[in-house]
Amino acid sequence: MPTDKKIVKRNVKDSVFTNLFQDTKYIVELYKALHPEADYVTEDMIEIVTLKNILTDSLYNDLGFMMDD
Repeated sequence: MPTDKKIVKRNVKDSVFTNLFQDTKYIVELYKALHPEADYVTEDMIEIVTLKNILTDSLYNDLGFMMDD
């Protein structure tokens, strides 16, 4: 019984979000959309902490940021 498994390239759609949210002004907009009470958030409070695939086993963080430590 043959199985026709299709290989899905999942990072194609992800690259749009990855590129968009490398800019802190869009991260601020995302954070305010998720936390509407946080009207005090500025770009200076955001630190991008996205991990690159350097010392990991093909696992990495697509996007990551810290807000005000």
